[in-house]
Amino acid sequence: MRTIKQIFRSSYARLSGRLPAWISGSLDWHLFPDQRDVFGGPFNGQQGRAEVFRQILKCIAFQAVVETGTFRGTTTVFLRRASGLPVYTIEALPRSFYYARQRFKSESGIHHEIGDSRPFLENLGRTRELGGRVFFYLDAHWHEDLPLYEELQIITRFWADPVIMIDDFEVPDDPAYDFDDYGTSKRLSVSYLPEELMRDFCLF
Repeated sequence: MRTIKQIFRSSYARLSGRLPAWISGSLDWHLFPDQRDVFGGPFNGQQGRAEVFRQILKCIAFQAVVETGTFRGTTTVFLRRASGLPVYTIEALPRSFYYARQRFKSESGIHHEIGDSRPFLENLGRTRELGGRVFFYLDAHWHEDLPLYEELQIITRFWADPVIMIDDFEVPDDPAYDFDDYGTSKRLSVSYLPEELMRDFCLF
């Protein structure tokens, strides 16, 4: 027999999709605090990646951090707290955007937008708002529209010396590491990277 909590959750899941995103996203945050770190924490719970970020911060002085794919904001908050730098982040899904906005109410230094990551990066680049060295964390690639290739082209066009970390990307010397493969020409591996990035940047 299902519990009252289970009945409530299943009923909410059915009905909340009919609500405006600004309401459902806010309700998700307040009603289900146990779901706030559903993937195990920042970087989807991958502590090794979090440590890599910390070590990079010790070696390189950045002006800011840019993230594509805010989702619920767990990694965004980590990036802000670990670096102490302003974080610029973009989320395409309205419900996730409004969820993350609740999380960010107690955080300063996070610039949060909703929309497509490509014009977002273009705008940051064209306005020269971030003219120094920037750390980019790219994680907007889990829908049918895969913006990663164009994101990389935009970054290499506007920033001369960025550091870029890509989520869900194949690690060539680690066959056990999971990565995303969306079909023909959409396998997140070295072969997917733009020519200009391969020519002008180092891979680690």
